[in-house]
Amino acid sequence: MQASRLREAFQGVGRTGSWFVGKFRRIDDVIAFLDEVIDSSRTWEGYRDDQPLPTGMKEVDRMVMYRTTVRIAQRNMRRSGADPDLEHFLRSGVDAADWHEVHAGCKQIAGALAGEIDLEVDAGAMGQASRARAPNTAAGTP
Repeated sequence: MQASRLREAFQGVGRTGSWFVGKFRRIDDVIAFLDEVIDSSRTWEGYRDDQPLPTGMKEVDRMVMYRTTVRIAQRNMRRSGADPDLEHFLRSGVDAADWHEVHAGCKQIAGALAGEIDLEVDAGAMGQASRARAPNTAAGTP
C-alpha cells in the first residue's frame, strides 16, 4: 500500500534524482524490488489457521511451520531492508520531512523491513493472541 502511495507522490517530481542509486533508477525500480521482497516472504500465509490444513499435516505441525516461516520471512525482510541502495532511498525519504506522503511511506517501509511491526500472531494457530506491548510507564513498571 505504501509503495503505491510513493508511486503517486513521485509522479512529475524532479527533486529526487539523488535518491536513486545503484540498481534503482526510478521509483518503479524500488517498487519492483519491494514487491519481490513481499512475495518471497509470504510462505507463512499457507500455514495460517484460516487456511486448509495441508494434506497429512497435524495441527501441531501447522503451528510449528507457521512460527518457523514467520521467523524466516522476518529475517529475509530485515536482510532485504539492509540493501544499501534501498537504505539510501528510504533514508532520503525519511529525511524529507516536508514531503509528508513520502516521509511517512518511507518511514513505515523502513520500519516494516526492520521488523518494527506490531504483529498479532494468528490466535487459532497459536492458541493465544500475542502482541508487542509498549511499557506501562504510568504504573512505574517497564
